[in-house]
Order: sequence, then structure tokens, then C-alpha cells
Amino acid sequence: MEPRVEEVSGVAPNIGAAYEITVYGTDGKVRQVIKDDAKCYVQNFLRMFNYFFKNSLYYNYSNMISYYTTLVNSNFKNLAGSIISSAGYFNWNATGSFIAVAGAGDITAGVVVGSGSTVVTNDDYKLATIITHGSGSGQLFYDEITFPPIITVGNTVTIPVKRVIQNTSSGAVTIQEIGLYVRGQSTIMILRDILSPQVVLNPGELVAIVYNQIING
Repeated sequence: MEPRVEEVSGVAPNIGAAYEITVYGTDGKVRQVIKDDAKCYVQNFLRMFNYFFKNSLYYNYSNMISYYTTLVNSNFKNLAGSIISSAGYFNWNATGSFIAVAGAGDITAGVVVGSGSTVVTNDDYKLATIITHGSGSGQLFYDEITFPPIITVGNTVTIPVKRVIQNTSSGAVTIQEIGLYVRGQSTIMILRDILSPQVVLNPGELVAIVYNQIING
């Protein structure tokens, strides 16, 4: 499945997102495709920019340690709904920050799916009801996050984040929401969308979900 390349609605230059969902039947053939613009970057995404605009970061190569000076705090909401300071999220010295990398079974970063249907607001901080990893009733098997090549067409740059999710249980599982989680010292959500139509994943089927971050120059 090739990443979607298109201009996001609005006056350029702008930053937006879109998603592609492709469902494969047990015969390996595509049986459903959903493509749409992402409806909402939540406030955590904009708070990240607020932090970088107003603070500084530098790297000391002599002792291999990063330093940052916090001039203005940018509060985030973690998955528990608790307010955390920028110092409580960003991690410059160890695992990094704003990381969407996740291995198989890891639902603390990258593309995640849920069964909730509450209306998206820009204050959302997690999926309404995340579908957990596993092969039990109501669960799905999350493959690792992959990053297809960045695509540049004219003034449009598309940065894809992809995950394949399988139904290895004995019953159908309905996906009604998707999101994008990024990890620092804790995990925050930056994107959430409600699917229309929803995806019903039958036993033995899989779905490939691509969240495209799109910049129009």
C-alpha cells in the first residue's frame, strides 16, 4: 500500500494529517479501504511547538549530554489525564522524546486503535476505549510500527507512520477510533479520529493503518 500524497485542505503553507485504512480478508485480498483527512491534532501536539518555540536545547559533545533550558513550561496531558510539565515529558538524555517507534504488542507509542465513539475534541488525551494487544476476546494483535519512505511531490511532503493489526481471536472486533501516541518519559496522544465507516475485523483478517503527516509549502 503506497502512502497517500495530497494537499491538505486550507490555505498553504500548512501542516495536517490524513489516514489510510486497508482491510485484508482471510484470502489476502483487499475488502475495504478508507481514506480521509485527519480531523484533529489535539492540544498536546500544539503544546509541543509552544515548548520548542520558547525554550532552548543544546548538546555537549565533550560529555555526550544534552541540556535544555526551560523558559516557558508547556503542560501536557498524559494518558491518565494528568497534567505533566515539559520537563516531565521530554527526555533528552536517554530514550528520546516524541517517539512513535513501537515493537509488536507495544501500545504505548505509534498507531493505536479503539472501540470508543465519543466525539473528538482538541482536549482529548487518549483513545476513548483502546483495544488491547492479544488474542483474547475483543483484543487485536499489534505488529511493530514501520515508517515507509518520506514522499515529496512539489511543495507537499508526506511522512507516513504505519502499523499492521491482526485479529487472531475467535470473534469479530470492531474498530471505531484510531490515534497516534508518542512517547517521552511518559506517553501522550497527538492525533485522534473517529472512523466512518467503522472497521469490523473478522477472525484471521488484518488491517493496515497509515497516518500521514503532511506539510504543504
